[in-house]
Amino acid sequence: MREAEQKGCNVYLTGEWFTRARSTDEEARRWAIDNDIACREFAEKTRMGLVAVSHAASEFLVMKLQMVQWFRKLGLESIVVKQEDWWR
Repeated sequence: MREAEQKGCNVYLTGEWFTRARSTDEEARRWAIDNDIACREFAEKTRMGLVAVSHAASEFLVMKLQMVQWFRKLGLESIVVKQEDWWR
């Protein structure tokens, strides 16, 4: 995010940007917690717009905007089926 800000980006669009701290590995858990703290501190100071969507929602955009056309080029008809609860 810092690199995007330094390059003049106005908005940063991403999937989930907070790291889940569910790991039983203490080192991984500590990294996740530290990363969350760093993200929150960055968010409080930046003037760049931050937009985060769920993991499923970000994948849906790729499926809808890229994969359907890719399958069609291969002669395969395809449709994208939305998930009812993006945050499950």
